[in-house]
Order: sequence, then C-alpha cells, then structure tokens
Amino acid sequence: MGGRGTYASGRNVPQTFKTIGEIGGIKVLEGIGKEHGFPYESKTSDAYIKLHPDGRLKQLRVFDKEHKAVLEIGYLRERSYAEKMGADVAKPILHAHRIDLDAGNLHGAPMEVPQKYLNLFADLLRGL
Repeated sequence: MGGRGTYASGRNVPQTFKTIGEIGGIKVLEGIGKEHGFPYESKTSDAYIKLHPDGRLKQLRVFDKEHKAVLEIGYLRERSYAEKMGADVAKPILHAHRIDLDAGNLHGAPMEVPQKYLNLFADLLRGL
C-alpha cells in the first residue's frame, strides 16, 4: 500500500506508513521514519488501527463504503473531553471524533464512542 492509500494530482503519494499486521481482520499501520500520519482515505479497507508502542489501541479510523474516513476512535489524551467527563486530563481516555472530508472537517469535537462501534470492536477495546 502506498502513501496514504490515495493518489495526488494523478501521481502516487510518497509512502508514509506501512502495514505491520492485522487485528480482527483490520490492518495495523505504523508510520515510516518520523511520519506518524494516518490515512483519511482507503482503497479497500473498512478500518485501520494504530497502536501505542506497548501494543494498546491508540487510534482506529473507520471508513464508509466510498472509503472515506467517517469516524476516529482514540485511546489517547484529549484534554477537553477528559475535563467534560471528569477524568484525569493526564491519562488517555477512550473517545471518538466524527470526520466529514467533504465539509473539510478532519477532527470533529470529541464525543463518546458510539455503541455500534463499541460492540463491533469489543475485543479490541476491551481492557482500555
């Protein structure tokens, strides 16, 4: 898989991540070199996973049937959401962001993870 899974102006995008495995049939990606990007489009996948160095979930990005990112589930620090939930702002917190590429919204306001995704990715999210 090249670049961010897309083409830019008809050219291949330089590769910035690589697939390092799978969890539950979902590709696990890792940045190449100092790159830590995560694709907003996918050629074939319904989701991608990014892990913390200790193997815990860091991010899970979900794609629609047109392979555009629509939701990001994260287990990382999100100060505004932690404060809203009364949680420790210095610790990771499970949360989600809606993504609307057509509207240019790459990172919507933090929110609870929709139950649909908690059920769908229960094994991956268990223990966070």
